[in-house]
Amino acid sequence: CRHIKAPRVRVLDTVGAGDCFCGWLARGIAAGLPGADAAAVAVRAASVSVTRRGALEAMPLAREVE
Repeated sequence: CRHIKAPRVRVLDTVGAGDCFCGWLARGIAAGLPGADAAAVAVRAASVSVTRRGALEAMPLAREVE
């Protein structure tokens, strides 16, 4: 078990945050990252997504997460 602290952000909309997290987690695992590292990237991605409105429109690009 490992605690992954999410960055503090100004939340505008949580729609799609879970989908964003799962997508980025899968991306990290598929890229060969260890589970904890893939989860940390996914947390950062979901943190970015909640700062925007909408679902698809809020999904961050790789350069915004890594």
